[in-house]
Amino acid sequence: METLQFKYVDESRRYAAYQDGREIGRILLSLNGEKTMVFRHVQVEEQFRGQGIAGQMLAFAMEDVKQKGLKVVPVCPYARKAFDNNEEYRAFEAPAKRFGIFVGSFRVGSYSRRLADLLEDMTPEGYVAEIIRIKDLPFYDQAWDTDGPVPDKIIAFRAKVKSLDGVIFVTPEYNRTFTAPIKNAVDIASRPMGKNNWSRKPAMVMGITPGALGALAAALELKKLLTVVNTVLMGQPEVYIAEAKDLFNEDGSFINEGTREFIQSVMNAFIRFYEKHK
Repeated sequence: METLQFKYVDESRRYAAYQDGREIGRILLSLNGEKTMVFRHVQVEEQFRGQGIAGQMLAFAMEDVKQKGLKVVPVCPYARKAFDNNEEYRAFEAPAKRFGIFVGSFRVGSYSRRLADLLEDMTPEGYVAEIIRIKDLPFYDQAWDTDGPVPDKIIAFRAKVKSLDGVIFVTPEYNRTFTAPIKNAVDIASRPMGKNNWSRKPAMVMGITPGALGALAAALELKKLLTVVNTVLMGQPEVYIAEAKDLFNEDGSFINEGTREFIQSVMNAFIRFYEKHK
């Protein structure tokens, strides 16, 4: 194998692995305050997997973290497992309250996902928001709760929801309601009876649509469902974002600073709500 090179790329917020000048792996991250990095994804190109590159890249990143006097919140499963197995890494782990973001649209470039991506960077130090993948969940089957067996994906998803400190739902509107993947995810983590993983978790709903009504109907329907599964739902401020096609730049950022400030104020309000109801 050719000699690998690693470096931190500040402008794109990543640690990267290079071979012959080509980037073949990366640790995607966000900043959480001035002294904390959030490791969100560890990726290696498919043809280079199985060669220990991810581990070497993570080791380089952790040495850089140590030299800079930083802390890390390991969000991605690979980084989380590496921290669990490495006492030296854990010495640099920052404690953080974790909010899970559940996105109701899987379309590439969807407005819901663009908003969720921005929310990940709007938490202050001590809090982390992460998008929880629900695309690959099978449809809920009550047999899992009676005579099994329970698929590994379902066991892992229920455990993930249970581990969260708060939950945020970002939903588009289809036919005046929220989307099937969100309903499926809520059903899965609310069962079996007596083991409702949503119960007592502070929750917030945001609606977003390219239409004129801001996904109002969808958000209100989703709020009813979240009440049924016993979340502690934030009532105000409400978020119904209309005309979403006019809100984002090509890079996914908000065109209007006022929009960004409003969404930041909502995230700040949710953190205050969480602190009151945790």
